[in-house]
Amino acid sequence: MGNKNIGCLMEKILILEGGFNEEHEISLNTAKEIKRSLTNLNISFDSLLVKPQTFSEDINHYNNDYLCFNALHGTFGEDGTIQKILENKKIRYTHSDSITSNIGFNKFLTKKKIQNTKILTAESFLLKATNLDEIKIREILNNLILL
Repeated sequence: MGNKNIGCLMEKILILEGGFNEEHEISLNTAKEIKRSLTNLNISFDSLLVKPQTFSEDINHYNNDYLCFNALHGTFGEDGTIQKILENKKIRYTHSDSITSNIGFNKFLTKKKIQNTKILTAESFLLKATNLDEIKIREILNNLILL
């Protein structure tokens, strides 16, 4: 019979790294470690330095024989955006799907999704920047201090 999972190790792996956001360097470090691990396992791979503005076109240079290993952090990489692009292009990837990624990235949506479960979370409230003025900020800070 054999192990059906071995086939996935022989696939073409494309490491998605970079992202050009506040977590760019962290992504590059993550990708470096992934490359080191794959090299140690004798698994070949390619990598793509992701530029959000051109990613949808850049990924077209790779066919859907690739499995994308998402080493991106922060917006575009973890918020469901890149996952949605890959789903639309029918390219397989690691990590959660676009909807789950979007919910998980948005802490307010995550708390709302799990509010009727036994998962405990800290008290919180949603603060929208568009509704803030100096008086409101002082009021919020005073209320937080009293908690």
